[in-house]
Amino acid sequence: MTRSTCRFVALAALVLSWALASAPSFAQVASARTNALPGAIGRLAAEANLAAADAAVAPATTGFVKRLFKDDDGDHKYTVFVPKNYKPGTPTPTIVFLHGAGERGRDGDLPLVYGLAPYIKAREATFPFLAVFAQVEDTAGPIKTAWYSTSPDGQRLMKILAAVEADYTVDAKHLILSGWSMGGYGAWELAAAYPEKWSAVIPMAAGAPLALTERLKSLPIWAFHGAKDTAVPVRESRKTIAALRAAGGQPRYTEYPLADHEVWIQAFGDDRLFAWMLAPAETSITDTPLPTMPTSRGTAVVTAPWSQFVPVLDIPNSLYVRVGNDLMSQISAELPRYLTTTSFSGSLPNVSQSTEVSGVTFNITFSGLSYSAQLISANLRAVGPNRVSVALGLSNGQVTIGGTSVVGSGRKSASAGPIGIYMARQAPVYLRFELSPRIEGRQIRLSASNASFSIPPNDFSVSNPAGISTSGLFMDAETVSSSLVNGLYGSRGQIEQQVIGVVPQLVSQIEQQLNGYIGQGDKLAAAVWPLPVYQPALRIWPSDIAADAEGLTLCLGVTASSINPAKPMQWVIVPPAAPGASAAPKLPGLSVGVSPQAVKPLSQLMIVSDVSRIHVQDTPTETLPLFVDRAKMVEVFPDLARYGDSLQLRAELVIADAISVSETKQDAGLVFDVPGLRVEMSLKPDAATKTWQRFANFDIAILQNVEPRLRAPAYNVREFLLDWAMPAKFEVKGAYLPDYKPMDETIQEALATELFTTGWREFTTAGADGGKSLADLEMNGIRLRAAKVAWTKPYITAQFAAPGMRISNRASEAVTYQTRANGSAWSQDWKLAPGEFHDYPVPYGIQVRQMTPMATSELNLPPGSEFEFLKVDDKVNLFLAPK
Repeated sequence: MTRSTCRFVALAALVLSWALASAPSFAQVASARTNALPGAIGRLAAEANLAAADAAVAPATTGFVKRLFKDDDGDHKYTVFVPKNYKPGTPTPTIVFLHGAGERGRDGDLPLVYGLAPYIKAREATFPFLAVFAQVEDTAGPIKTAWYSTSPDGQRLMKILAAVEADYTVDAKHLILSGWSMGGYGAWELAAAYPEKWSAVIPMAAGAPLALTERLKSLPIWAFHGAKDTAVPVRESRKTIAALRAAGGQPRYTEYPLADHEVWIQAFGDDRLFAWMLAPAETSITDTPLPTMPTSRGTAVVTAPWSQFVPVLDIPNSLYVRVGNDLMSQISAELPRYLTTTSFSGSLPNVSQSTEVSGVTFNITFSGLSYSAQLISANLRAVGPNRVSVALGLSNGQVTIGGTSVVGSGRKSASAGPIGIYMARQAPVYLRFELSPRIEGRQIRLSASNASFSIPPNDFSVSNPAGISTSGLFMDAETVSSSLVNGLYGSRGQIEQQVIGVVPQLVSQIEQQLNGYIGQGDKLAAAVWPLPVYQPALRIWPSDIAADAEGLTLCLGVTASSINPAKPMQWVIVPPAAPGASAAPKLPGLSVGVSPQAVKPLSQLMIVSDVSRIHVQDTPTETLPLFVDRAKMVEVFPDLARYGDSLQLRAELVIADAISVSETKQDAGLVFDVPGLRVEMSLKPDAATKTWQRFANFDIAILQNVEPRLRAPAYNVREFLLDWAMPAKFEVKGAYLPDYKPMDETIQEALATELFTTGWREFTTAGADGGKSLADLEMNGIRLRAAKVAWTKPYITAQFAAPGMRISNRASEAVTYQTRANGSAWSQDWKLAPGEFHDYPVPYGIQVRQMTPMATSELNLPPGSEFEFLKVDDKVNLFLAPK
């Protein structure tokens, strides 16, 4: 339903998400498009630029205006956005936006955190619509129906809208209703309840009961959903749109193939949606998605209480990353292109020394010293317990002495201009050292040892100094030059030590880079969150590290922030979720793993935070909502028949005991042990009764086998999912609560068990189409793609390998082309017949030269994608295939 109250479906949605870089902020992208608005909305926005000239007639307050609605239930906060160019008496297009479940409350601020408000905030100076943001105050009730016209919050919304219409000049011909997630369900239902009210309806990430179809079919509707939504399955929107079209409606529907639950980012990120709001009848119907903009959640208008990171739980060794020596070799080959040159160039402090010649003491000072060298090769390799060997090949080394001062007794002195010292001109000279990694203060620390750097005498030379001047007896230029050059030839050992002295600087840079990568990787921590419900902010930190003869392993701990600000907790550190780095799987290449043992403390955090519950109506199932169906529950609880047709029921699915995970006996998959799942039953004799009465519980224990799998829905797309289709064992026990006195104590447990097991199967398979995308990884020019997902004790592990490249022929005629990589010679002619493809299992890009009778064209193709020959305008060319 939203970030905070989605669904329980994957009781271990251990998603392996490794996006380490943030997309551009929503505010940046949105504000960059201010001057490119289309059509009518562009004209409205342009008028905002005249706001200063119209200041005399503008209201005193524009922007996000806090307001109060009063009724018999007290004061209710809401917000109206008033455009800067708003003029009383001039009809102004108005949007009513309904927030998601995570923004329920009475503060009046949370509705501005996600959805339309951040978009307005980024465009506040030019946004031309009035916008209304009310708030659902019932934080304990069902989600899907929270905004319904039959609910107190839905009814109050319409009264708030009436108050806005009384105080502002709302354009009744352009009154738009939109909502996301819980608000999307409300948008569908309120549109059906008041079809004459709305000029356009925009539900996002939500579906509608098919019974509403008849009342919705004549409305201008544009619905949005992300195909990767794991909170509200995309089938919810698909079913609603199909039913509307079957009834004769013409709704627009945009489904973003790679978008997740927060599809408002893509929808509101394109100005054509706002242009459509003003003239929906003038836009032809199409299912083609609008361009997906690289936006993030964006800049909130207010700060959500959960955005403050309050650490409450530490779980060491929740994740691991393994880099084998084979991948280290690939990284080493690319390293010279990416390492900063400042590591091998810089200045040195002045050097002073004394020497005695023929009884005369001379003090020599070298000043203006600088050095430079070219890194042409690198070799990183784990060589044993806690040891990583580093060898850096340096060439064209040079030390420049800017000036030399010689002062001796008897007024003997000399000065000289620049002197060059040259080394590694004939062959590379290697700086070698070993690193011993450790964790200290939740940071990776590296200790260097066994450093060596030896310059061959025949690859070491010194230039004669320039601009020599002398003073004193026997101080001639030739003698001074010869003495300085011979002396510097003897300083080769000192220069070697100076180069070795650079090692601590290099090690410090490596430490900073490694810890910086980890600091950017907090999204990886989402991998161990057991449910897409009330997810706290998570941060990762290095908890253990170890090298062996085959590679390097880093274990990462997870810190969870408080989920519920109203439930303060003490910071707890639990035992490690898995053994240390030495016990992690020693796989080749790159592997990233998640310990399922982290599920137990994380699910316990949900329980103590009082967020481990969801109404059965809000689950993505057809069967579990039957626990609030009066007729069906009278069969289960015959005692309920005495309340008649006015009876109202409520049922909540509650995790009452922590979930644990163990391996199967066959060591091929996992077993989820859910020992304390409960259905809490409540009733009201009629709608007029204010208080719900708990009357019964179903206590349920489940053992469910699952298997991690990798799916490849397209050549360049990889997805991780848990397969819940394996058998499960259920134990269901029903009982009336002691405070409830039934006239008939019968409980049909067999029927309740049948309902629950059917609902559970629907529940756990509801996300089967929503596998978690595993993005390709790119490190120093090497691209890697998930190649395998498996249970490798004690982690669920994803192994990455070279993604390769595919060239397909979608044309109707054969194609001839050549390839080459890394500046090599062109290959032989490759012939590709229509409908066929060639695969190139390489981690790097290649060049392709297409051979035609008329011309030759060359293209640089990056790795990891599929490219296809297509015939366009009678010409066959190579194009990037769509995902």
